[in-house]
Amino acid sequence: MFVRKNNSSGSILVIVLVLIGIATVGLMTMLGVTNSVFNIGGAFRKGLTLKLKAEAGFQLAKTDLKECIQVEDFPANCLKNLPDSASQEEIIDRGIKAGLVYDDNRNCTEPANCEPRFTKQEGKIETSVFYIPKNDNGGDASKPPKSFEVISQAKNTMTGEVHTIEALLQVKSENFSEITFGMLKPALRKGITKLTIMPATYGGHVHFGNPVGDVHYFFDRYDTTASLDQNTHQFDGPVTFSEVPIPGEGRPFERHQDSEMNFEKGYTSDFDVQTDTDAIFNYTKDKATLVLNPSKSNYCLKLVPGNPKGEIRQYDCKMDEIKPLNRYDKERLGNIGTKIGEIDNTIIFCGDPNDPSETCNIHVKGIVQGALTVAAENIYIEGDIVYKDQSAESKDLFGALAKTNLVVPRGVPNGLDDYQAMDGDNPVNRRLENITNFNPGGKDRDEGDSDYPTLETGKVKGYKNTPGTLDLEGMFMAVGGVLDLEGFNDLSTNTKEGTTILNESGQPYAYTKKLTNSYFYESGGSWDRHGNPMFCSNSKKIPCPWDYEAMRAVSSNLWIYGGLLTKGYSYTKFEDSGFQRRVIKTDPRFSDTPPPGYPPSNSSLMVVLSVKSYGGKSTLLASTF
Repeated sequence: MFVRKNNSSGSILVIVLVLIGIATVGLMTMLGVTNSVFNIGGAFRKGLTLKLKAEAGFQLAKTDLKECIQVEDFPANCLKNLPDSASQEEIIDRGIKAGLVYDDNRNCTEPANCEPRFTKQEGKIETSVFYIPKNDNGGDASKPPKSFEVISQAKNTMTGEVHTIEALLQVKSENFSEITFGMLKPALRKGITKLTIMPATYGGHVHFGNPVGDVHYFFDRYDTTASLDQNTHQFDGPVTFSEVPIPGEGRPFERHQDSEMNFEKGYTSDFDVQTDTDAIFNYTKDKATLVLNPSKSNYCLKLVPGNPKGEIRQYDCKMDEIKPLNRYDKERLGNIGTKIGEIDNTIIFCGDPNDPSETCNIHVKGIVQGALTVAAENIYIEGDIVYKDQSAESKDLFGALAKTNLVVPRGVPNGLDDYQAMDGDNPVNRRLENITNFNPGGKDRDEGDSDYPTLETGKVKGYKNTPGTLDLEGMFMAVGGVLDLEGFNDLSTNTKEGTTILNESGQPYAYTKKLTNSYFYESGGSWDRHGNPMFCSNSKKIPCPWDYEAMRAVSSNLWIYGGLLTKGYSYTKFEDSGFQRRVIKTDPRFSDTPPPGYPPSNSSLMVVLSVKSYGGKSTLLASTF
């Protein structure tokens, strides 16, 4: 089943976010609607009702305003049939009458100084669209206003019947941090022809970039025995596709016949965002407040609360260690690292700002107190990254911008047992506190969330989240690559890969899900849930039984509060290894306050502050209109 909900009703709607991409074509002809606008292209064809004609006029207004705020020579390039000899005064006057330029004297209840932006007569139906700009751009007529009142009025000239849509629109440039989940330009492994998307629930803006080659997005289902909810792709926020509709499909994706798709805010195709890796990365690099010298290939950073500001502490990296207990030198022995800065609207760049060939990687984990962005060739997520202040008023912000990949090392997270299998006598999992598992203290936003597997009260003292869950808060972006569960995106066809986990004596464990929600590992005929598993490696003393490294162990959740945006298609689960679930929830603060120095998407965000749809004439217009 395919469900798309359009934003029109007979009453004032709640605040809705509508995202409009950068147009790559010239200004649209009068009332010519493309099917990139919520899929109601051709809405002015004959036979549609007055209400649909008014709705199509409203959609056209959003597309037109989106184009106009992008033009360099405003408002001249937004005006039709403008003589080459027109003076600047004449251009401004035309802009005022069309509702593109604010003027105190313009009053649309007086038709002499107000004209519709668009008008269309089709048979007995006349549709007119008017703009009433707000005085919110500092009085500069060369710049578009930030807000517009839009009136779309469809009138039956024979009967006098009228339907009106009035809306208040606010236009702003979008930041990449406002995209909750997406892919910029994904490519697939050889032999794969579809970008398979499994059912999930998404909040905020979701963007599906134009894939490389002749492949398309395919929205799959789990199985025929799953409930309807389990097979539903639920999009609570706006959805955008860079692709145009697929020939024969009528939409920019394919779907399994047993999957349901629910677009609460509709979707837009042919939507463009910036995809130039260097341009995106350099935007943040050029704003860096702390530069890490590429004389080191890897910088291991731990974020810790401080008084009054959060601190950035550096450790020597032990990259040959797979166990996270040993990757930051002497951390578990009490080493607190070296303070290299405070978190205070800080932007860290790793590399030579003047030589793009001189790069380095940042490894990061911990508790964020303040606003921080890190930018590097690759960013290794060495454990939870959570905000100290979990309240809605929190000023804590985090952004990760990797030029290539975001990497989750093989040993992270390191809680191999499921949360229901842990208890207070498990010293292995206890040792992960402040190593890979971080709790901010006080009320955690995830407590009480039915999607989050918090431990039962008293089950493990002091824990609020599970060591087996990677808990991330912030915006995470791999501009030129993927979210790489280390070794996971070069999948072998050997089905045993991913299960090569050894006990301390070097015997391989075999994965099974013996009990509901409890993961066990077998070694030498006995089941062990509290052992201390390690990974094989052909570079270690213990060789791999199948001549290659283990891909990774099974974990519970990849839990993100903020956003995840990559260039490519990222695998986070394969058979019985990797994250069993991926949950991504939007951080509404990013719409007003992105992480420091985070790059713009070069697309336009249009916020529909209010919409009113009703029968009758608008009181904002002269009765003669």
